[in-house]
Amino acid sequence: MEMNEFQTQAHQVVDMAALQQLMGRCGLNRHDQLIAVFQALIGDGVNEGPHLVSTAKQLGFDGQHIGMTLSHHTGGDPVSHYWSRNQDGRYSLLD
Repeated sequence: MEMNEFQTQAHQVVDMAALQQLMGRCGLNRHDQLIAVFQALIGDGVNEGPHLVSTAKQLGFDGQHIGMTLSHHTGGDPVSHYWSRNQDGRYSLLD
């Protein structure tokens, strides 16, 4: 595994360099960066809460901010939410 990769607890390899580049394209707002990171991870199949949290922490986000953002943007209304959480605890992006 390369230095710019991170292996989640589910043994999924995440390209940390690509996520850092994504964060850079989002500007300086850490909240916007975190939302973009979660959307990218969930879209790539890293969709379990502990894996999302651990990856975000590796990127330097605060644990409380991570939990609040994940919770606040979870739901079934695409106007208010970015992703939903299934009965099995996995997250999926809203269409």
